[in-house]
Amino acid sequence: MSLKTLFTFIFVLSATGTAFAQETLTAGSLRTHLYTENRILQSIQGSSNLQAVRDFMQKHLTDNFVFKDSITSHMGSYGSSNENVEYKRADYIDSIMSNADAFSGVKSNLDIKTIDISSDGKRATVVYDMDAHFDAKNEDLAQQGNVSANASFGFQTNSDCRANMLINQENIIQTERLVCKTDASMTLPKGFGE
Repeated sequence: MSLKTLFTFIFVLSATGTAFAQETLTAGSLRTHLYTENRILQSIQGSSNLQAVRDFMQKHLTDNFVFKDSITSHMGSYGSSNENVEYKRADYIDSIMSNADAFSGVKSNLDIKTIDISSDGKRATVVYDMDAHFDAKNEDLAQQGNVSANASFGFQTNSDCRANMLINQENIIQTERLVCKTDASMTLPKGFGE
């Protein structure tokens, strides 16, 4: 599993959401939308019902959805790297679907900073921070080489994101564009990969 795939999955926690029976966006509906989706998608990580996850994302991402992320990864003794990723809707969803079972245990925290709603209430820009954390299980580490049974491995990410959202003609809140800047740190145990 690549870091790019991992970060893509994390952002699905904040790029999709639940539907509300309303005709215009409000700060309250956008907050509820984002926090609800975060809870829903965390609860279905590693789920065997991936078609439901796919349907959920297809409903709440516009047809022209674009995800962009500028990722700086710090991997201890393995050094640092920078990567820019960009996905259109289908590739974004496919990336999540092909790796969903690998992300059981990812915990995330969403902190909404600002919400700017258009005068007609149909579009909004939401700026937020997304922190995510994952600790590997000991059996995952044991497969990687000379690693003690009680060694720890994990990652921490912080992403500053800007989401362009809208309410469509069916009154469903959707994300049209998600642009993030992510800083990721990995903790690798002594002996990992040796």
